[in-house]
Amino acid sequence: MKPMHGNLMGMNSNVPIKGEFKVPMEKGMKIFTRTVSCPHNDIINLQVILVHPFPFSSEIYSGFYESSLVKEFLEMECNKGNHVRFLFPDLPGFGQTLPITANPKDLGGYVDIIHALAENLPLVIGGCSMGGYVALEYVSHYETEGLILIDTHPYEDPLEKRDARIRQAGQFEKVLKSGLGLNNADLRILSLKMPMFAEFLHNLRKQLVTESNSEIGMKALELMQKQSLVGIISALRAMAGRKSNVNTLKEYEKPVLIVVGEKDKITPVEMAQKMSELNSNHSTMKIIADSGHLPMLEKVQDFNKTIIDWLEKVLENMVK
Repeated sequence: MKPMHGNLMGMNSNVPIKGEFKVPMEKGMKIFTRTVSCPHNDIINLQVILVHPFPFSSEIYSGFYESSLVKEFLEMECNKGNHVRFLFPDLPGFGQTLPITANPKDLGGYVDIIHALAENLPLVIGGCSMGGYVALEYVSHYETEGLILIDTHPYEDPLEKRDARIRQAGQFEKVLKSGLGLNNADLRILSLKMPMFAEFLHNLRKQLVTESNSEIGMKALELMQKQSLVGIISALRAMAGRKSNVNTLKEYEKPVLIVVGEKDKITPVEMAQKMSELNSNHSTMKIIADSGHLPMLEKVQDFNKTIIDWLEKVLENMVK
């Protein structure tokens, strides 16, 4: 894979470049990916992949990949000889990646996509919520240079939660088979036509952000409404089928960053503290004040600084 093609900007000197591209996979699938990178594509020596939460796309990280702090970091590291690239993929059925019709049994398909994007380069893998599940599953199979866990956890679903996901996926699947012509509709259209989808998004919004009716809450709703029903169904089934990665985290010997919103209702601070205790020798924990489950949306500057400060230390250790 040679990702640096398509819509790219900023090819002068050490000025970071920003772009969007589609990466061909097996069976004709193409994964839409956003990037911001050092311009020296042929000598990248650290790649950072951040996986989006459910039910969002890579667009949720826009406050990160469009920030001046990230561009300054890339340029500064480039001047040191550290050539870094960030990738933000849309998983199948989310954002601009077309959905797949198969019903996954676990997170394996998502891991395969990340591995294809990784290109065997030194990798820091991270993700928020579902993206964190994917990141943990990835490091259970492949070597990495670091792990970023954002408002997530390493545990498998308890039986009740797993059954609820499967039941919800089954309810949504009935819509696909109903012949209503809504198969390719996004959640905005579905919400207008069917109350069950409006309720689904409303309940999620209340859990995800500290003030669901605020401007941030409306932004979260807007981003969720863009996703496809097939992607939602596949992700629900994949999450329901995932295994525990407690031992993966416990035995991981590279740097780990654990980020949690102070007011997260889904994966609260106490859960993040337990994760930090599982990997006490290698983990750094950061609580984002006044944030819920989506700090990259609610507290953009604090989130960005947390990620960049930690990556600077990772790069220092790699150079040593």
